[in-house]
Amino acid sequence: MSSRVLIIDLNNFGHYPTLSVGYLTAILRQNNYQIDLFSPLAHDLAGIVREPRPKPWSAIDHYGRYRMAVSTSPYIHNIYQLIVNFMRSPIGRNKMKLEAAIRQALKTSYDAVLVSTYLIYHPLCVLIGQICQDKNIPLLIGGSYFSHSEIVNKWLNVPGVSAIVSGEVEPYLPDIVSALISGDELLDFPGLWTPKGGSFIPPLKDLDSVPFPDYTDFPWERYQNRIIPMMTSRGCGWGVCPFCSDVTSSAGRTFRSRTPTNVWAEIKHQSRLHDSQLFAFLDLKLNSNLDVWHHLIDTFPKQLQNGRWIASVHVDRRQSNGLDFDTLHAAHNAGLVRINTGLESGSQNILNHMRKNTQLSKLSRFIHDAHFAGISVRTSVIMGYPGETTDDLAATISFLEKNGNVIERVALNRFQLITGTPIHRSLENHNDQHPQLSRFVPNHQQAQISYQNEIHKFRDYRHQVWRIIKLVQKINRRPLKPVAEPFLGVM
Repeated sequence: MSSRVLIIDLNNFGHYPTLSVGYLTAILRQNNYQIDLFSPLAHDLAGIVREPRPKPWSAIDHYGRYRMAVSTSPYIHNIYQLIVNFMRSPIGRNKMKLEAAIRQALKTSYDAVLVSTYLIYHPLCVLIGQICQDKNIPLLIGGSYFSHSEIVNKWLNVPGVSAIVSGEVEPYLPDIVSALISGDELLDFPGLWTPKGGSFIPPLKDLDSVPFPDYTDFPWERYQNRIIPMMTSRGCGWGVCPFCSDVTSSAGRTFRSRTPTNVWAEIKHQSRLHDSQLFAFLDLKLNSNLDVWHHLIDTFPKQLQNGRWIASVHVDRRQSNGLDFDTLHAAHNAGLVRINTGLESGSQNILNHMRKNTQLSKLSRFIHDAHFAGISVRTSVIMGYPGETTDDLAATISFLEKNGNVIERVALNRFQLITGTPIHRSLENHNDQHPQLSRFVPNHQQAQISYQNEIHKFRDYRHQVWRIIKLVQKINRRPLKPVAEPFLGVM
């Protein structure tokens, strides 16, 4: 009789299934495991909300949270952290309901439990660990950010956890679960950590060898639109921005790509199986591999004429990056309705410090070309990057004022110092590189390092923060292009 495994999805996206959980399910089912999925969304526990529509008071709320975040008062900063954890964790706000649902699910006899999670759900994983420990069920916990020893060590204290998965273990997954159930030594496998030690695993090279994700168990009836997540590559074709945690995550280290043939085979498979032609490409930068990028543009009109899709791209300095007007127009005709790129700053000086490998003139041209090709444009901005001055932030405001009429959404973020990123490692070794930063307090359990940035002390800078918040709220109140509406909140 085959072993029965429960997979608990604590990523809980509100618009589409979780890609990583789909891979786990497919691999284990292919190896004759019986799989059940616990999705909080199926129990009326809302998924993560992205791109909420601004309310009349949103600018004041955003500025108030900014002032709390940069406060030098530990008391105020602690209150801010409580608010953030409450607001960004919908299922965490319903702990009692989630506990009841998990206890009900575990009344079934399972041989093992696998949890895929964001780091913000550590308290929920402790709860799950306690339940598994009481029932003597072995437990594996994994997620994209268990790629640094500081984080892994903090999570090994979860009661009942047998091991933390810290890499792309797809080739070994069936044998890992077999050893987990049998009580055999897990440290024989790369990419696992136990209290006795462990190891990281090199990035998986042959992505075509991984089976297509299995999304059949997800609560499709709960999604507003039947959006299918896709990933043609792992990592980023540029991959050197020092602030970026994506390129230091388990699946983000080094760039690797699937073949165009393999990608298109999955698109056809998932479209038939789930009766949908809506796709969200989750690649960090879909134009990293231009062969795949152009293959999608060429093939969608021929084989999936009503297909609609969204993607993120890098507007880099390559002479040919696949983002000229003619290619964008062809992409729109092939169903690309929404595109995202990281502006991050309207100051070329800051972009150079970020090692973004981009030019503001090219970014402006791309934004206009995409808009006039019929594509909804979204971008992101970081304020408070180390070294940023009042003039730099004013330059970002100027860029948004000049280009805001062709931008439909802006994600405005305060600079986050994240465990394991190149800038974190640099500060560990050479703190004098960014003298304006001080009072570092690590919280590796959530991969966050709080700090003080002296720029926030200056009234002129805070005035620019208020200006950019108001401007971004104004941009974000606009309706999306109608063709992009099904993807609102997906990016």
